Amino acid sequence: MTANDLCFARQAIDPAPAVAPPESSATAAAAADGAAPASTPSEGAGTPVTVRLGGDEVLRGTLVELTANEVIVVHPILGRLAIPRRSIVSVEITVDERMQAVAAPAEHGFAPVPPDAAPATAAADPPSRIRGAPPKPAWATDEFSPLSSPEDLPPPGTVEWLANIQASLAGVNSDNDELDLRVAGGFARRTSDDLLTFDAEYYYSLVNGDTTDNNLLATLVYDRYFDPTDWLVFGKGQYQYDQFQSWEHRVSAYGGVGYRIFRLPPFALTVKLGAGGTHEFGDPQQTTPEGYAEAAFLWKITDQMRLEGGVNIAPDLTDLNSYRILARLDWILRLEPNGLSFVGGLREEYQSKLRGDGTNNDFRYYAGVRMDF
Repeated sequence: MTANDLCFARQAIDPAPAVAPPESSATAAAAADGAAPASTPSEGAGTPVTVRLGGDEVLRGTLVELTANEVIVVHPILGRLAIPRRSIVSVEITVDERMQAVAAPAEHGFAPVPPDAAPATAAADPPSRIRGAPPKPAWATDEFSPLSSPEDLPPPGTVEWLANIQASLAGVNSDNDELDLRVAGGFARRTSDDLLTFDAEYYYSLVNGDTTDNNLLATLVYDRYFDPTDWLVFGKGQYQYDQFQSWEHRVSAYGGVGYRIFRLPPFALTVKLGAGGTHEFGDPQQTTPEGYAEAAFLWKITDQMRLEGGVNIAPDLTDLNSYRILARLDWILRLEPNGLSFVGGLREEYQSKLRGDGTNNDFRYYAGVRMDF
């Protein structure tokens, strides 16, 4: 099952209504003439259907209900599925041992197909990409992209989840024995109104048996959208651990407003502005009120390749010469349709003023694999 399919399979669906036997072939014939079937569960319920979607994806099951927005079927393995009409190319049902297309209004993405135009061998065609996994609806993605339009969002009341893990490992055995490790991961939860993301990454380096790097960065972000406008409000929490900095542990929290300046494929740009504060643990402990500004972008180069990144700055509101900058750039190349990708990236963190030991500049680069599920 792909990451795309998993997002669809997890959508919340109300319990299925009682399924009654099919009444007659007249229901399908009327649909083929262009009339939208009534949304009562009994009409056509129990009829074997073949649902064809974009990308040569096919789903076969038993018809439960046709509504103005969805085609509801029962799959023998996956159970009851509600498929948005906008993601459907055609729906075919068996009538008098022939396949006929059930029409839907043109605005839902497919037009009536006359019975004579239906292929005589359609009933015998094997499913192309089923293998126990449902096709993805139009809104289900393998990534949460700022390029998403209202049509790409989950239907109201539906929650979409996505998770990923990343890993990279490097070793050097010359004058020094060195081992470098980076592991990262996160999850995202999306509805039609908001987006919650969590990301964490950990770096560890060992040289001749001595630890030279031990760093953890974890970030939680919540965005609340005000569609159809491009405005949003956000909240952000961040935790950082670094064995070799004087503060060692640091927590930050921010909130504010944002605006999606540009989201016309293949580019997107979002900015945020707010305020918050940071508390550093150590000797001595210190709490700093801070402003916050961020810019994030996405360039979808191809369907398999994208470049994304961002930069944020948090100035000390009591001393504007003291500030922290965190910048990141990731290049992601999809290797397999099942969620495997190659990822390479850069991370730069700069702090203008330090208290105690440590370094102002922390530059990192990495390359490895990523799995979305």
